[in-house]
Amino acid sequence: MRRLAIVAALAALLPSLAAHGDGVRDSGGGEAENAPVACVSGAPAPAASNAVACDKGGGTAAGRAPAANETGRAPQPAQRLVTLGGPVTEIVFALGAESEVIATDRTSLYPPRAQKLPSVGVYRALSAEGVLGISPSKILSGSGIGPEEAVKQLRACGIPLVIIENPRSPETLFSAIERLGREVRREKEAAALAAKIRGELEEAKAVGAGRRKPRVVFLMGMAGVASAAGAETQANGIIELAGGENLFARFRGYKPVSEEAILEAAPDVVLIASHSTKGDVDAPKDTAKYMKRFGFRALGSQPKIKVVPVDVGEFLIIGPRAGQCAIKLAKIFHGVDASPKEDAPPAAVSRGNAEKSATPAPF
Repeated sequence: MRRLAIVAALAALLPSLAAHGDGVRDSGGGEAENAPVACVSGAPAPAASNAVACDKGGGTAAGRAPAANETGRAPQPAQRLVTLGGPVTEIVFALGAESEVIATDRTSLYPPRAQKLPSVGVYRALSAEGVLGISPSKILSGSGIGPEEAVKQLRACGIPLVIIENPRSPETLFSAIERLGREVRREKEAAALAAKIRGELEEAKAVGAGRRKPRVVFLMGMAGVASAAGAETQANGIIELAGGENLFARFRGYKPVSEEAILEAAPDVVLIASHSTKGDVDAPKDTAKYMKRFGFRALGSQPKIKVVPVDVGEFLIIGPRAGQCAIKLAKIFHGVDASPKEDAPPAAVSRGNAEKSATPAPF
């Protein structure tokens, strides 16, 4: 009777789960077929069903526990991680855990090699079937994961789902690095990465030491309308990290703003979001394009206002590159030579040098 009850429960669950399919993009760009998902816990699936069992991880790929090593303890098996959201994916890669990542989402654009992994869609509009179909042992996501029904399905299957607040400040960034370091079993690398970023932020502060804090506006085009970044945005966070003052921090999020309001605020620098993902922002071309799109006629010709396009893929993710971005912006703010240099991407911190920089300096 107990077996029949389990089978009946599975049969009732399948129709509701099948309504949320979105597919998984494989490394070749194709879409894998969705299969209905059933959470299996100790009971076999009905013979006629093509249900995907919820693999809760543990053991080896063959389902056997790993053999004990010379210490008498079983080595920890490699995890099968799905990372969702640009900051989470970038931090996990910077910690050197990319070999354990089996899939990401479409917002995970950096490092470029992350885009070569299978995609499970956009983490704010997930399909539970697409995620469960690749049998992860753990899911690491930025805040905002959804829809709620998909989150409930993932949790119901017992696969660990760790949600990290999307960093918007040094405190939330270092908290995310520390937590992800624990989740991917690289605590020393996490401490070393945080120490490296702290050093870069101190360098950004030094650029503006003894100088007046620059007045800054950050603009992003939304449905063809210029919107200014307020408080509680990544843009506000990076402006503050670079030592600037966000002139529209009096409101939260993004709000439409007129050219007159910008000129009245008297900024020193206007940053314009450019949707370049290759770092090839063309300043004069992009400035003219956005001025025309926004219908601005005077802003681009003000001699005392520096208008600078910035790549949102680089400057709007507060993650491992935040310190480097803060240095670049600080130099732009203060007129210091900020000509592009061949900056190496933030390499994963090796276990060999992690010990040397594991003690974090105060922010």
